Amino acid sequence: MKKFARCAKCDTPLTGYLNQRKQLWYYKCNTKGCGVNVNALQMNEAFVDVVQHYTLDPLLIEPLKAQLRLTFDGLNQERSKTLVALNAKLKESEEKIDRLQERFAFGHIPSDVYSKFIAPCNEEKRNIESEIEKVNCQLSNAAKYIDFSLQLAVNLKETWFTSSTEQKQKLQYLLFPAGVKFDKTERKYLTIKVNAVFSWMSRLSRVSVKKESGQIDCNIDLSALVERTGIEPVFHP
Repeated sequence: MKKFARCAKCDTPLTGYLNQRKQLWYYKCNTKGCGVNVNALQMNEAFVDVVQHYTLDPLLIEPLKAQLRLTFDGLNQERSKTLVALNAKLKESEEKIDRLQERFAFGHIPSDVYSKFIAPCNEEKRNIESEIEKVNCQLSNAAKYIDFSLQLAVNLKETWFTSSTEQKQKLQYLLFPAGVKFDKTERKYLTIKVNAVFSWMSRLSRVSVKKESGQIDCNIDLSALVERTGIEPVFHP
């Protein structure tokens, strides 16, 4: 929780320390006069309650997976169009390089002119190839990302409990990109910003109406959520 959790009273990042007498870890606010000093176990238990709030109901996995696949299929159609355009640009770039090399080989341009223009042409080609690689990765990994995200959403608490400190921090920032605040008086966390996909899944688990056909009633644009937040493994459990 160090630096991830902030004091709700003064907005100062909490720091951890070991109470030598009790041999227990605590988090405290270093602002003079603030007085926030909380047992780390209590803070962890309170955080688990928050994580549980954003856990997906297992009954919603299959209908949600079907909806996400439709969403990704729509996004992939646009990405396929982008890929066609990029391949066309790559062909033009390669032809430009070929023409430049041919003119130099037959002595139509001096070496200094060739050197001046071949470098930016090669840079342009590398940039296009990099964009093509990104799009191909997005096209091929959609199914993996969907399965990973849904399993993570169902097992948020267990994943957080069993992960290393580094993995815990990655999961914490995945859920709450801006961190959280801890209210000493109420002994609870205040969330600043929640990952849009997990926020949506949470609302879906609590209030969505599941039809007999397995469809989900939820008037939220999934494609916008996927584009904005990105559904992909940011850590490996």
